[in-house]
Amino acid sequence: MVQSDPVSPRNNRDLGNSTATHLAANRTTLINARRGSLIDVNSDEQHSMANQTMSESHSNAKRKWQKLYNVFKGINLLKKNIVKTLHQPDEIVENINNSPRRKTRVAQSASAFSSFNVTKIALDDVRQQDRFFDLVQRGGEKDIPVLLKEIENDPKRHFYDRKSPHHLINKTNRMNQTPIYLACRNGNLSIVKFLIQQEADPHILSDVDDEEKESPLQVAVRWNHR
Repeated sequence: MVQSDPVSPRNNRDLGNSTATHLAANRTTLINARRGSLIDVNSDEQHSMANQTMSESHSNAKRKWQKLYNVFKGINLLKKNIVKTLHQPDEIVENINNSPRRKTRVAQSASAFSSFNVTKIALDDVRQQDRFFDLVQRGGEKDIPVLLKEIENDPKRHFYDRKSPHHLINKTNRMNQTPIYLACRNGNLSIVKFLIQQEADPHILSDVDDEEKESPLQVAVRWNHR
């Protein structure tokens, strides 16, 4: 049986000191690593703050240079004597209105207003036709004065002859059917007589479907309105 040599107290003490030294070194390394991380974080924050400060400084400098540029520009215009003395308030208003920028804005406003008017006229025209066709289909003798008023108030009544397909009494609806055709189809005799008196054209054909057309007389016969 082999016996190990006993460890002397001195050797044991040296071993303990070595272990303690190693642990202390590891602890120091860990602390330094943590400090390094904190230093890196603080460095990033300081860098970000420095960038923000620099950006604000550039913006302020730009505004100051813009003001300085305007001052030099004004001085240059004064040197060239590009100035005009205005004695009356009306002259100030006239100069503002005649400025190129003002004219551009006025032109843009006029164009927008013109487009709005065109759209409004088109919508009013559609609404008038819808009212007229509704009265022709569903109205009766009591509605004839209203129909007459719609014809008289048509802003395009003087543009076209009464026999023209563009006149209100001959216009077609979304189904490409004339007012007198609709009145004949519904057997609305009083409205048919009124439209004939207003010189509506009874010979204009209207659509039955995508392929077939027929006259007001034909639709009246087809629906047995005699």
